[in-house]
Amino acid sequence: MSNSSEDESVSNADNEATRYIGTRATLELWVRSGGRCARCNTYLLEEPYFERPINLGERAHIAGWKGSGKSPRADSNVPVSERNEAENLILLCQPCHTTVDHPGTRDDYPEDLLLQMKKDHEERIFHLTGLEPDRETAVLRVFGSIRGSIPELSRQSALKAVYEGDGRYAKFPLAPDRHTIELNLGSLGDPEESGESYWRVGTTQIRKLAERISSFVHDKEVRHLSVFAFARIPFLILLGFELDDKVPIELYQKHRGDAEGWVWPEDGQPVGFEWELVREGTSDSKITLLMSLSGRVSLDDVPLHLSDTSVFEMRPINTTPNPNLFRSRATLDAFARCYQDFLSFLEDERSKTRSIHLMPAVPITAAIATGRHLMRHVQPEVVVYERLGAQFEPVIAINQE
Repeated sequence: MSNSSEDESVSNADNEATRYIGTRATLELWVRSGGRCARCNTYLLEEPYFERPINLGERAHIAGWKGSGKSPRADSNVPVSERNEAENLILLCQPCHTTVDHPGTRDDYPEDLLLQMKKDHEERIFHLTGLEPDRETAVLRVFGSIRGSIPELSRQSALKAVYEGDGRYAKFPLAPDRHTIELNLGSLGDPEESGESYWRVGTTQIRKLAERISSFVHDKEVRHLSVFAFARIPFLILLGFELDDKVPIELYQKHRGDAEGWVWPEDGQPVGFEWELVREGTSDSKITLLMSLSGRVSLDDVPLHLSDTSVFEMRPINTTPNPNLFRSRATLDAFARCYQDFLSFLEDERSKTRSIHLMPAVPITAAIATGRHLMRHVQPEVVVYERLGAQFEPVIAINQE
């Protein structure tokens, strides 16, 4: 093992091995690594308990510094004379250095794995540090409990998603922990137990969050948003409406299966969408819209107090509604176009419509897009319903006069 000390030098007369790592190799390694651990991405030039930056980095050998004995990965084809060069070094924090070299764990970190780890990390640093300022994005996290579950979204997961998914670098300057702009709705409890107060309090919190973001946009602290959300669908529709088009937004969705994670897998053919009138009603002022995307919403789900409304259904074309429907940005874009076409239809053909009673079974990103593409004070009020128990009930109204 070698650490960050420049004056460490131990030679071996038999094989001319030395543990001394020169200034040139050290500088090259630090620059290529961006001052971060190649295994856990920890920043290696800071320490909150000291008045000035402290070097926390350690230069670990991939092929051990000598060709025999207990040196980790000593039986390498790399010539001993080249083992202190930057190509054979990986910058790590102390815990990660211990892990990759410890006798109990070093077998889990063979030479080829460490070389790939070094390559991936240094290529990412090279790409990110070459991005122009307009590729910056602020990360917005909104999360709550659904059936007792909250998906993982660490700082590293967000960095990975915006880099791999949109070629951007994440900015984290806005929350007290310097990680994200975020809203935790998990403390609201259960909507069936808390009743109306659950939705009222959550609505207030989302609107305050939107006001805060608006101030960041106004002050030019935020020029682009990457949105990661996991909460009740009515809250996400409201979130999309409150964010509207003040700032460019990229939406991310938690994917499962082979493409586990927040990066759009972009696999398969994009799905198209259509809408259809499934029941003509007598009311001119209100209509019902069923969104059957992640699951089916049927006429039987329409509450009795909407029995006089015309009912429309939006659904995927030639595809059964299912939770994994949205596998690409193209599918999300197709949904947005269909939804906007429907709103235009109401404006042209049913201009007396004053309220849309919306019963959604939709993925997270479709929910946010539903609110975001509603034109404020121009298009009808949207009353959003949630399935509570055996029936849909109205919980949030947006775009009210």
